[in-house]
Amino acid sequence: MAEHTPTPWTVDKVHFSGECHLHGPNGEEFALLYVSDGADDPEPYPAEANAAFIVKAEQSRCAGESAAVGRSSPE
Repeated sequence: MAEHTPTPWTVDKVHFSGECHLHGPNGEEFALLYVSDGADDPEPYPAEANAAFIVKAEQSRCAGESAAVGRSSPE
């Protein structure tokens, strides 16, 4: 299985095009979220909030894994 993009991740604000971009630690874009569902009468999504949630969740998971590696296991 391939490794995921390393953290920290950052979020761009929603662009005029209706996209919110996620970037890796070197500024590389690796994902985008759309602002609407694309229907004829689009229902707006909170793309920036969703992107921020994804970034926070992944960075918290990585921090938890780092902390777990530093703990000694009972024998």
